[in-house]
Amino acid sequence: MAYKIEKRRRSSSSSEYVDPRRVAPPPKLIRHGYNTRKSRSQSPDLTDSPHPKSDYSPTTSNLAKIAQVSPIIKAETESPVLEAFPEFDISSSFPSQMSVDVDSINPFESPDPDSPMPQNATESESSIKLGSDVELTAFHPPEVLCIGHSTLPFFSLTELLKPMDVSHIVDIRSRPVSNVSPQFNFAKLHSSWHLMIADMQYVWLGESLGGRRENMEGVMRHREMLVPDLKNYAAYMTTPEFKAGLAQLKELVIEQAKKKRRVVIMCEEAVHWRCHRRMIADRLVADNYIVKHMGLKAKECVEHVMWNIARLALDGEVVYDVPRLVN
Repeated sequence: MAYKIEKRRRSSSSSEYVDPRRVAPPPKLIRHGYNTRKSRSQSPDLTDSPHPKSDYSPTTSNLAKIAQVSPIIKAETESPVLEAFPEFDISSSFPSQMSVDVDSINPFESPDPDSPMPQNATESESSIKLGSDVELTAFHPPEVLCIGHSTLPFFSLTELLKPMDVSHIVDIRSRPVSNVSPQFNFAKLHSSWHLMIADMQYVWLGESLGGRRENMEGVMRHREMLVPDLKNYAAYMTTPEFKAGLAQLKELVIEQAKKKRRVVIMCEEAVHWRCHRRMIADRLVADNYIVKHMGLKAKECVEHVMWNIARLALDGEVVYDVPRLVN
């Protein structure tokens, strides 16, 4: 029965019989723009465009008309060749490529248009100017002398100070008068011909550096200071008045040190460890000064060491709060 049906199909079709299993499948439709078999380097095919042929008019590229500049200078012709470097040593003289207005000592402060620092910068805005090679020598901390006149004759005091190359006597008494030793009163010291002959000058800084301070704030910070007068003075050392007087003293000391002369701090108490000048010496030693206490004999000096209950706090102040050593 099946043979007859197949025979009828063959007779009803064309004269040539084609086996359906041998017929190739129809071509697969490819959507425009998704033909992955074509690389991007190929030019667009007009048959792939969904638009009519008359509407497809691609614009010609103008990249060929733009001049291409090489990123390397003269790379199209040849590479630049640097000249040979001359041989130099430490004694060779070679002109500097810097500006002619450059300061050889402080080149960063010279007028430079590329410098971020303006020429009209204030002193606080600019860096500290360095000195010349002559000034940049090894730094030696200046020395400060301390003495208590006690009941000495004035002439004896000047004889003690002469061998120490003293140029100025700085009086730190809050009241520069004495009933016991009237030879050291302010009026006599200020116009003493003994000082003029000895080439010495008298300066009174008792208003800012004098002792006998009372009811000062901040005394509790100096808990290890047991003497009330010295405890008040320790609190006074943090005030602007004290710091102004100390700055005057330092300026005078440095100025005279350049002349190889010394400044002596004078008070009435003969023993320095019972006087407030001991605390001024602590402040000076904390600021890298050398302080020497003079005795009542010629060239008898003891170098000052900071009090064992004192320390330099983080805020820069000298604080007397170090616990005492118990034997």
